[in-house]
Amino acid sequence: FHIGEREEKCIIEDLPSDTLVFGNYKVQRWDIHKHHFLESAPGLGMYVTVTTPSGEVLLSKLYGPQGTFSFTSYLSGEHVICFQSNSTRLLAIAGSKLRIHLDIRVGEHFFDESAVQAKETVDEVHIRLEHLIEQIYHVSKEQDHERVR
Repeated sequence: FHIGEREEKCIIEDLPSDTLVFGNYKVQRWDIHKHHFLESAPGLGMYVTVTTPSGEVLLSKLYGPQGTFSFTSYLSGEHVICFQSNSTRLLAIAGSKLRIHLDIRVGEHFFDESAVQAKETVDEVHIRLEHLIEQIYHVSKEQDHERVR
């Protein structure tokens, strides 16, 4: 979505209670000379504010031009998520607009690649351990057989 550089934009998410919400965003600034959005907006930050259905502020934080935020709803109902740049320009120059790429995931957990790799390693070690135990069992059986002979 697009917003003016000093404008606030809010979205409403109707959430059940005890729900984890992740948001990823990236801000691009309009270049009035090149007539396109710049790939990055260094120095530009984004205030993210989350308000519960009862009006309590659940999250209020300044992030950079690209970031991730998360919160857990403790009440069910409409949560308001607002975005506003930290621009200090006093005059809203015509065409001074921002493009915000936003991805909100409700009730999802992002995969931690290191945790996935650790689980695969543990599974591999577990299989090797079972194989070694089986080999020890067979060696022990052979030794018992040799003793009997």
